[in-house]
Amino acid sequence: MNLISALTASLLITARIIYEVNFTKINTVKIESSKLKNIDELRVMQITDFHNKKMFSEKKYKKIIEKCNPHFIVITGDIISKNHKEFSSAYRLIKILLDYTDKVFFVMGNHECSNKRSYEFLNEISNMGVNILDNKSVVLKIGQEKINICGASDARSQRDNLKKTFNNVDFTKLSILLSHSPQILDRDEYIECELTLLGDTHGGQIRLPFIGALFTSQGMFPKLQKGLYFLKGKDRAVYIDSGVGVHSLPIRFLNRSQMSLIRVINKHKNRADFYIQ
Repeated sequence: MNLISALTASLLITARIIYEVNFTKINTVKIESSKLKNIDELRVMQITDFHNKKMFSEKKYKKIIEKCNPHFIVITGDIISKNHKEFSSAYRLIKILLDYTDKVFFVMGNHECSNKRSYEFLNEISNMGVNILDNKSVVLKIGQEKINICGASDARSQRDNLKKTFNNVDFTKLSILLSHSPQILDRDEYIECELTLLGDTHGGQIRLPFIGALFTSQGMFPKLQKGLYFLKGKDRAVYIDSGVGVHSLPIRFLNRSQMSLIRVINKHKNRADFYIQ
C-alpha cells in the first residue's frame, strides 16, 4: 500500500512538473504612474528566460499575445542558452512577436553574453526588426504619450553601463528600465526609472509553500525572487518575471512557465494603490 501511495505521488508530481514547464500562462501586474498624462493605461508584455524552448504550438503563443494586447513587447534576456549552437525556436518566437508589433525591445542576458555565436544571433534578430537596447535608451510614442525605454545590458556579466544608458533621458516622462539580472539594482544611485523589469531568477524554478525559491542565480533563499517589489518607498517599482523556459534542470514546481502583462495605470484616472492581480 505504501508503495502504491509513493508511486501515485510520484506520478502526480511528475505530471505537475510537465504541466508547469510546458503550459505557459499570463501573469498580470498592475501599477500606477502619475507621469502618464495622455492615455488611461499602458500595456507592456514582458518575456524573459525563454532559453530557446521548444514550442509545441505557435498558435498558443499567438493567443497569449493577442490576449495581452500590448502597446509594446520587451524581452529581458536569455532568449537563448549559452551552449546552444542553433536558435530556430528563438527565431520562431521573435517572428510571432514581430508579426504582432514592430515595437519589440531586447536586452541581453548572461546567456547571450556567454554564447560564442551570440553575435550571429543578435545580428539576425536585429535584421528581423527587434530593437536591441545595449546600454541605450529610446523615446517611444504611444498616441500622444512619450515614454522612455531604457535598456541596460546584463549586470551579472558586467556588461551594464547605466551612465551611458541614461544619457540625455528626460525623467519627467514615464521611464522603464529593462535589464536581465537583479544585480543591476546594486547600481541603485543611477536608477531613476519608475519601473524596472528584470528576469534571470526563474523564480527559483522549484518553489515551496511559505518559503518560495530555494535557490536562484542570486544564491540560497534570495530576497528578490519573482514578482513585484518597491524601492525608495513606493516611488520605484521593480518587477521580476520568473520566465518561460528552464535551464540546468528541466523542472518547474509551484512556479509555472509564464509571460507577463504589466498594466501601468494613469494615476489621475485611478486612485488605487499599487497592487498585484
